[in-house]
Amino acid sequence: MRDRAPRITYISGPANVRRAYNEWMSNQAKDFFGTDYMKQFFDLAESLGAESHVVSWLAGEHFVERVGRFTFENRPMQNRHGLAYHLGMIVWFLKVLVSVVRFRPDVVVLTGNQNMWWMLAPARWLGAKFIVSYHCVLYAKFRPIRRTEKILIALNEWLVLRYAAAIVMTSHDIRVQVEALLGDRAASVPMLDHLPTYQPAQFAGIALPHRTMRWPFHILFVGRVEENKGVFDMIEVSRRLATARPGHYKWDLCGSGGKLDAVRSRVGDLGLADAVTVHGHCGPDKLRELLGSAHVCVVPTRSSFEAGFEMTCAEAILAGRPLVTSAVCPALHYLRPATIEVPPDDIDAYEEALIRLSEDDQLYRRLQGATGPLKDQFFDDRNSWYVAMLAAIRQHGIS
Repeated sequence: MRDRAPRITYISGPANVRRAYNEWMSNQAKDFFGTDYMKQFFDLAESLGAESHVVSWLAGEHFVERVGRFTFENRPMQNRHGLAYHLGMIVWFLKVLVSVVRFRPDVVVLTGNQNMWWMLAPARWLGAKFIVSYHCVLYAKFRPIRRTEKILIALNEWLVLRYAAAIVMTSHDIRVQVEALLGDRAASVPMLDHLPTYQPAQFAGIALPHRTMRWPFHILFVGRVEENKGVFDMIEVSRRLATARPGHYKWDLCGSGGKLDAVRSRVGDLGLADAVTVHGHCGPDKLRELLGSAHVCVVPTRSSFEAGFEMTCAEAILAGRPLVTSAVCPALHYLRPATIEVPPDDIDAYEEALIRLSEDDQLYRRLQGATGPLKDQFFDDRNSWYVAMLAAIRQHGIS
């Protein structure tokens, strides 16, 4: 029997913890469509009656504040590159290490900034159990591993992974890389899998696509508007299709990011305003509307990006839309029956796949029909991060 509440440190990402906490407390819906892991952590901490220390790195204000059983610490990072980036990360983690040691957690949950987890090893030496939660692959699958990546991955393996109390993973691709890294030691480290999970109500009212009126064929891209997300590749595909078949294809591009203005300029410069609509950020209601009008969703993430799952792939299937993507996206492992897979970064193949789907009704109906049986895995709370993390913590006698 424990004589005090368990203490958990959660190393998060660039989350707005204040807003997430207020939404969680008021049971308010989030203003984006995907899985909210921060709120799942709040549920986890509440179910354990834990004192929690949440570290984030949202740009803006540095603050440390206590709200109920939660201590929120936001440490913004400098936007640096090259050697300056790595030095900045070292300084950031040293400051976080001091905070973690002061908090004296029983468990440290590691999610954000995964290449530098090894710097928190002294907290483990002082008695904290490390539970690793991978949301990205360890390295991009389709490009050579850089020397610095190899060094950082090795440090994580030596100082964190081989001693982890558990490793929680959001995709099969991550598990493959972790098991390869640990080798024979993999059998001695508990590993748990989870998926991004959703509520059926998020997709309620989205009608299945109609193919009785063939044209125009509506294509939807949802994601960060960055080069490594493949958005410029899709603009090139849209240019080709608009040239070859004017008026036959309509594109909706949804998302925010550093390249949003450049995308709008490119669309204008190419004279694609009638074929491509650049929406910017889309809230849940707008996204439901666009999913309802789409015939197909495309997730063209490039091979330079270390994708952990790519939840927009799952969201396409949950909306009953066929998917076009590549194996860069780990979600493909779970969604193949409803997907056309193309080689990574292959613009020609994306163009060909979209033409096939728009012209071959039998293929389209087969893929669209295959979306139904794939949905339940993402609606099943037993597959959630919360359930996997709760099991990982409780197996060490913390409850």
